[in-house]
Amino acid sequence: MQRTTLGIFILLALAVVACGPSEEGKINSDIINNTATGAKNPEKKKLPAVTFKNPRYEFGAISQGEIVKHTFEFTNTGEAPLIISSIYGECGCTVVDTWEKDPIQPGESGSFEAVFNSDKKSGQQSIKVFLAGNTVPVKNTVVLAGFVVTPKTQQPQ
Repeated sequence: MQRTTLGIFILLALAVVACGPSEEGKINSDIINNTATGAKNPEKKKLPAVTFKNPRYEFGAISQGEIVKHTFEFTNTGEAPLIISSIYGECGCTVVDTWEKDPIQPGESGSFEAVFNSDKKSGQQSIKVFLAGNTVPVKNTVVLAGFVVTPKTQQPQ
C-alpha cells in the first residue's frame, strides 16, 4: 500500500513540474530595454515613440464570417530606435503575423497588417490591436471597428 501511495505521489509531482509555466511567448526584458524608468534612466535618455497615420479603421458593415484585413502605418517620431517586441489582438479573432523585427530608426516608418475574423461575432465591434515595444507607454493601441450583420441583427440606421 505504501509503494502505491509513493508511486502516485511521484507521478503527481512529475505532472506538476511538467505542466509548469512555459518560457515560450514571454517577452524578454533585455529585448525591450525600456530606459525611461527610474534609476535605469538617470540622464533621461532619448526614447522612441510610435505615431500611427490612422489609429482607427472603420470597416463598415460586413456579414458574419467575413475576414477584414487592414494595414496600419506608423512612424517612429521619437529620438531613439524603435524595437517592436510583439503585436497582438485583444482576442483570438484578430491576428498580426508579421512586422519589422529590425530597429526602426527615428523618422522611419513601418506597417503591419491586422486580420479580423468575424466568425461567431455579431453587432457593433471595436477590436483593439496592441503594438508592444521599447516605448513609453509600452503598449500602443489601434482599433478595427465596424458592424457584423447576422440573420438576426440589422445594421443600425
